[in-house]
Amino acid sequence: MPSTDETVNRILDTPTWDRRVAEIRQIPAQHGLNEQTRLYAEVARQLYVPHLAPDFAYVPVEVFRASSLSTRLHEGG
Repeated sequence: MPSTDETVNRILDTPTWDRRVAEIRQIPAQHGLNEQTRLYAEVARQLYVPHLAPDFAYVPVEVFRASSLSTRLHEGG
């Protein structure tokens, strides 16, 4: 049975998404359910978290004000 670090490194070094998914699907069989959450978390932390970024939508003030006014008029305020 490979160590946790070996499994994570093998997944990180996999060159294609298809192969990476295949490797991840082997985690329960190779490590059992007790290690599953920790392995998934470590893979996510190293592969995906660095690429996350906030995606804030920009709403012009005029649009916000018009929408707010429309809502207040609709609600009778």
